[in-house]
Amino acid sequence: MASVISAIEIFASSYDERVTREWIHRHWPKTIAISVIYIILVFSGRRWMEKREKYNLRWALTLWSASLALFSIIGTWFMLGRAIHDLRKYGFRHTICDNTFYYTGHGIWLYWFCLSKVVELGDTFFIVVVNKS
Repeated sequence: MASVISAIEIFASSYDERVTREWIHRHWPKTIAISVIYIILVFSGRRWMEKREKYNLRWALTLWSASLALFSIIGTWFMLGRAIHDLRKYGFRHTICDNTFYYTGHGIWLYWFCLSKVVELGDTFFIVVVNKS
């Protein structure tokens, strides 16, 4: 586990906020297409599944949920130390309002968190194919 954390720290230390920001600015319109496709698939998928038996995807859903939980745990692991440090040293207002951490290795976790929201749309896939309302 320590080697995984070290590898993540090395990767995060090479983080370049400017490059990431430019990538986000170039690709943000794709979020509209993703949202439209998501809405279409949710409603058409529900209609398609109405007359079908639900799929048994317990293991896939477990793996999916565990992966998302692991990502959240790792992100919390890296961000919590920074948040506690800033809270103790600079106070609540700075910790909540200051954005200087965007430009550090910690900032990558903010971007990964935002991008993970697209991945989390996959949760709906499981809800639709197991015929849950």
